[in-house]
Amino acid sequence: MVRRFDGRQAHEFIVYSATAKTREAFAKETGALAASSIDELVAKLKPPRVVWLMVPAAATDQTLNAVVSRLKKGDIVIDGGNSLLHR
Repeated sequence: MVRRFDGRQAHEFIVYSATAKTREAFAKETGALAASSIDELVAKLKPPRVVWLMVPAAATDQTLNAVVSRLKKGDIVIDGGNSLLHR
């Protein structure tokens, strides 16, 4: 999603990936700040926080729970990840 913003908006982006190589490369490419953990990600955000998750289906519940447990009332989580449908 960071790639989709054209720079005219006054937003600061903080990116997190469990893989250091991925997050550092993405931060360098986009100019976003990199966080090395979910704790660091949440700490770097200014309240009210907005966290946009974009994770694979297998990691959605675990990542969502980890993020939500660190947020406060008034913060926002957008789950834009890939959900797995069971039929």
